Amino acid sequence: MTEWHLFKMVMILATIACVSGQRTVNMEIPFERNATNIKPYSIKITKYVCVGTPYKRTSVSYCKTVVQRNKPAVLNVSVVVPEALNYIWLKVKLLYKFTTYQPFLIDMEQEGCEYIRNRPIIPLADYVYEIMQKTVPDLTTACPHGNKTYNIVWWLEERYTPRSVPAGNYRLDIQFFARDKVLLFAVETYLTVRRAGPFLIDGGTNACAFMRKPKNDPVCNYIYKVMEEMAPDEATPCPLVMVQFRNVLYSLGVLLWMSQGPYADNGFNYEEHKNFTRAFKIEVQRLVCIDMPYKETILLECRMVFRRNQRLLSISYKLPKLYTFVMVEFRLHYKFTTYQTFLIDGKAEGCAYMREEKNDPILSYMYGVFKDMLPTIIHKCPYGNRTYTEMTMLKEEYAPRSIPAGDYRMDLRFSTKPNVTMLSLQLFFGVRRKGILNSMLEW
Repeated sequence: MTEWHLFKMVMILATIACVSGQRTVNMEIPFERNATNIKPYSIKITKYVCVGTPYKRTSVSYCKTVVQRNKPAVLNVSVVVPEALNYIWLKVKLLYKFTTYQPFLIDMEQEGCEYIRNRPIIPLADYVYEIMQKTVPDLTTACPHGNKTYNIVWWLEERYTPRSVPAGNYRLDIQFFARDKVLLFAVETYLTVRRAGPFLIDGGTNACAFMRKPKNDPVCNYIYKVMEEMAPDEATPCPLVMVQFRNVLYSLGVLLWMSQGPYADNGFNYEEHKNFTRAFKIEVQRLVCIDMPYKETILLECRMVFRRNQRLLSISYKLPKLYTFVMVEFRLHYKFTTYQTFLIDGKAEGCAYMREEKNDPILSYMYGVFKDMLPTIIHKCPYGNRTYTEMTMLKEEYAPRSIPAGDYRMDLRFSTKPNVTMLSLQLFFGVRRKGILNSMLEW
């Protein structure tokens, strides 16, 4: 058995597990087995596109995406089928967007007329048929079909989706063919899945007791400091009150995201943070040095090196001058539609920081990562008057203990006191959950 055959077998098994139903011969199990009321994710349909037009044997009067306020987007389509059809080949394919859209779990082909007549036991076909039976019943009647105009209003409801769906961007392709393989109709549905519920921070504390005697709790400490800055009148001693914080400021997730662990009296313990196992893997995609040419730096090498089961980062540059001031800027981006700043966005004067490390969890975390990844580049000042060469890799142990799946970009820039760029680079990488079924973290 080849690896490809094994992969296809696993994909079929994963699909059956995903829809979570079982069938035995001549045994009907109602479709409601998947229709749970509460799902740990939400689905947003972004658009519908009728593709392959104009068709040779049918005509589309209109094909529109109807956007509704606080409701799913709806496909409104009218298809004229002038001839009777006793053979309709149906293709249904689900694709997940990695760098490009690639098949994911559902990839089915079935002759519809024979299937409706005989109803063979085919788990994936049964799953698709039962969804169509609930949402577009006109298309699930016995053949012949055609010789009429089909006016369809359709959307994918969450109650008909599997119990667990990885977060990310999807495309659902549905195609209908005649016996001679002529395309009758095809539609692409674009949708996004996001995990429902609080994002990173969800907790509570007795505010009065906390202000009388602060706890060694990084999340509470951090939120209290922010409240002191933003709402000083609310951060004063008070009568007993229970303070609830849920999704309080997007950036407050940094502490919980990074640590969920101990803070020593002198600050964030990066070494202890590294010891935890990660439920995901990181794949480096590319390394790019930008804003070249540099005025005070001679760049010798900036590229990825591919070795067996490894993707190494090779950086080499020469700094002819000596510096006692180096500004380090770092910014993490997450790819939504475009790359947007995500949780980590900071800068520090490197020479001063290494002389006297501050009790700042974000700086402590980033300093620990850079020191491990770039040991020859990150050192105490004076800086320069030498050639720096680094062959390194991005390890899972450098990452926070929990991180959403998706594509990321880390920007790193070193500059002089007059703000002249010494080195500026972008590291692109993807995060996926370990294992075959759980290829993404849901969030």
